[in-house]
This record gives sequence, structure tokens and C-alpha cells, in this order.
Amino acid sequence: MRAFLLFLIILFAAGTAGAQEIFNFRLNGNGARSAGLGYAFTGVADDASAISWNPAGLVQLYQMEASVVGRMSAASGTVDGLRDVGITNWDVEAQSNFQFNFASFVVPFSLGGLDIVGGVAFRRMFDFSQELTQTIKTDGFSFNYLEQVRYSNVEGGINAIAPSLGIKINDMFSVGVTANILTGAEDGDSSVEIDGLLDSENSYSIDYSGLIIDIGVLARLSEMISVGATVSLPHDRKYTIVDIDGTDPGLGESTISAPMFYRVGVGFRPTDNLLIAADYNSRPISQIKLESGATLADFDVPDVNSFHVGLEYLLGTETIIPIRLGYYTNPLGIKDVDKNEVVAGVITAGTGIALGNVILDASIELSGYQQTLDNTGPNDITFTEGDVFITLGAVIHLGE
Repeated sequence: MRAFLLFLIILFAAGTAGAQEIFNFRLNGNGARSAGLGYAFTGVADDASAISWNPAGLVQLYQMEASVVGRMSAASGTVDGLRDVGITNWDVEAQSNFQFNFASFVVPFSLGGLDIVGGVAFRRMFDFSQELTQTIKTDGFSFNYLEQVRYSNVEGGINAIAPSLGIKINDMFSVGVTANILTGAEDGDSSVEIDGLLDSENSYSIDYSGLIIDIGVLARLSEMISVGATVSLPHDRKYTIVDIDGTDPGLGESTISAPMFYRVGVGFRPTDNLLIAADYNSRPISQIKLESGATLADFDVPDVNSFHVGLEYLLGTETIIPIRLGYYTNPLGIKDVDKNEVVAGVITAGTGIALGNVILDASIELSGYQQTLDNTGPNDITFTEGDVFITLGAVIHLGE
């Protein structure tokens, strides 16, 4: 039984860099500042990244503004508890190079007596880029090899061209809308080496398209408290597998349908220097429907709802240095052997500095989790992973 389970684990692990991202809906907005705040930004949304968080927050901007964000990540993990079947070490290493993540431009204007802020962003909504290496070492008796290395590399993701509009209704309320026009591609290749000799190679390519409409509201209940919400309307994600191992499989375009997602958040400013924020993010991905009519719930896929909290304190008078701390839960959309949902805890921190009309921000996220894969043998089979994400951003104010 344990040997059969091991076979399944190897197949699953080998497929993690395959076309698994079709069902990736673990979405947060973009931005280095929001990352430092633990992605608790829906009720704050007071910079150009509001396009991705809550377009109603754009009305808080009073001059032309542009922003750009880049991001990178690294991870390492181990599979433990397999010595009884002959595996002495199973190490996993993953990384993505620093790459473009978000850019935006916003312009405030008045129309018919209404204060309006319009903008457009190019954003990486779902980043699939990852270089993954798995090294499996054995005792040389239970397997016909001493070392197996599984390498895979995925490039690309789902991008969006995102025109956005925020409208101030009165001093308390504002509304906004963002149209995320999806585009992008996912290209992957993988190989297996056994004792230093190439055993197999595979590749694939997938194209994506679709449209996600976000509607946001923001209420400034007082000088200290703001409340916001964003609804992503039900939408379709279209994908076409255009290449498998150098050949077009001729499968045509397929569609998966997602239900409504929403975020709600609050920002609390007890002093001019202190911001405390919290978000709840509802993503019922178990309700995603396939073309066959089945849903992900039929495959025991759990929802990926998450909680986020963050704090920002501004140090200094002339030169302002923000200190940001946060925490959020990151459900992975998988379960352990006891059918419990696997949720990673993520600690965040960030800072920045203003240099004239340019604000530079940086953040780091530290994540970790453990998944129990089997508990029927002499030792539990577990997978333990730790991740680090680094986000850098710049905001340029283009007016007085």
C-alpha cells in the first residue's frame, strides 16, 4: 500500500509544474505596499494599485499618478517519512526570477459636477512562473536507481489589461469599476534524469482569455474609519492547450466558469501616523464549473477563503519612513490525509521612502505549511514547505 501511495505522490509531484494552473484562482491584488500590509487593502485602497483592489478608492487620488511593481519568489520543501520504502531524501527547490507584476496610470478629472478618477493598469493577475527541481535519493536496494532529478520550468501567467473608473458620490461614499480583460499564456517543460542520464522530456503551452468585472464601493464613515468591498462578478476563463510535446493536440478552446468572488475590508486610522487594516477574501472555488457540468466540489476541492490583517506606522517628520507588518492565511486548495484543508500562514513586512515625487516601497512575505500525505505506516508521510516572496514597487506623482 505504501509503495502504491509513493507512486501516486511521485505522479502528483511531477504534475505540479504541468498544466495545473488552469484552476488557479488564489487571487490577491497587486502592489508592494499592500503586500507589506498582509494584503489587507480593500478598505484602504488609497494609491494607484486601487485598480486591482477596490476601484472606488481611486477617488482618494488628487493628482496624476503612475506606479510599477516587480516580484520574485523562492521556496524549498521536503517529503519525509519514506525511509521504510527506500527513499532516504526527497528535496524540493523552487524559484522565480524577478519579473514585472503591475503598472498603472491614473488621472483625476471632473464631469457633470462629479469628481472622477480614471485609470488603466497592466497587471499579472495569476503568476505561474516557477522553476522547480525535485531530487529523490534512495538506498539503492528498493529502487533501480540511486538518484532521480525531476526538473520543470513554467513561464507566463494570466495578465489583464484593466481600465478602471472611480466616482465620488459624496464626501462619504464612492463607487468604482474595473474591467480585467484577460490575456496571457503558460509555457512549461519538464525532464527526468536518473543517475545523471536523461530519461524523459515533456513540454506544453496554454493560451488564456476572458473578462472579469470588479465592482467596488468605499465608505469613509469618519476621519478614522473607512470600509470597502469589491465584488468580482461571475465570469468565464477560456483556455486552449496549443501544444503538447511539440504537437498541437487539436482540442480547441475550453471554458471553466467561476462564481462570484468578493472582498470586504476596513481601515482604521487612530492617529495620522498609524493605519490598522483587515480584510476577508471569499473565493468559493469549489463552485467552479467545468464544461462537463461537474464542479470542483465533485473532486473534493475546498474553497480558498482567507483572512488578512496589516499595520502601517509612519516614522519621521520631513523624511517619512513607513513600517509595515501583516499576516494572512493562504489556503492552498488541497486537503491532508484526514480531509482537513491545508492552509499556509504568511507573515509580511515592508517599508519605503519618499524621494521627491517618487515613493519606493519594498515588502517580504514568509510562508510555511505542512501537509500529511499518509499516516498508515510506521511513519507519517509529510510534505513541508517554506516560501519567501519579495515585492518592489515605485509610485510616481505627476502633479503638485
